[in-house]
Amino acid sequence: MRKCFFGLVLCLFSTPLLATPISKDINLEQLSLQQPQKKESKQLNCISGKNSNSKSILALPDKRWGVLIYHSWMTNNNIGPVLTAQNVHFKYGTMNSIDLSYQLDPANPLRRFFKPLVSTIEVAGNITQRHDPNSLIYEFDPYLNFRWKTFPWDHYVTTTFAIGDGLSYATAIPVREQHDSSNNNAKRLLNFLVIEATFAAPSHPYLQFVVRVNHRCGAWGLFGAGNLSSNAIGLGIRYLF
Repeated sequence: MRKCFFGLVLCLFSTPLLATPISKDINLEQLSLQQPQKKESKQLNCISGKNSNSKSILALPDKRWGVLIYHSWMTNNNIGPVLTAQNVHFKYGTMNSIDLSYQLDPANPLRRFFKPLVSTIEVAGNITQRHDPNSLIYEFDPYLNFRWKTFPWDHYVTTTFAIGDGLSYATAIPVREQHDSSNNNAKRLLNFLVIEATFAAPSHPYLQFVVRVNHRCGAWGLFGAGNLSSNAIGLGIRYLF
């Protein structure tokens, strides 16, 4: 009996002594396993936070409206030399213009029809004060603008390129068009063509620097004015809202 009693007491005292270091080892192992998991979860949270921030910066919503104010210089050249910058001569006065544009909804039938070709389509209107050598002339130009928006260098300079076409009505016939008419029958109502490129800082894509060419022409006799044109090169600022 005494041997059994002392054996039982010895087991009672020795069990906690033997069990204590084992539990410590297990806790240490658990802590060592949990710490990397916490670090990994923190890293994942940081990465996801960065991704969400970058996505929020890149995924900026389109602004439908745009207002452009620009100044142009009339040239004595046809559209070809103006676009290729070959011996451009500034003559026949200057122009001050304001342009208002509205980007069509993605569900618009016209925009859906041209979607494979262009990024977006805008309905725009242009009011111009032309300081012609003979008189002060006002122009009213409603047109459609077809714009390309995605370029490989947009993370350096946000760039767009657009071609627009519509009508142009002038309150008087500019001197350049009188001299250029092939049938001596210049008209107030002509075709209106605009070609422009815009540049903006990626951090401020809604404030654009605009380079634009305005082209009023007879469209090869379509308006009964013969083959005539007047061209201007302009610089301006557009704000999208």
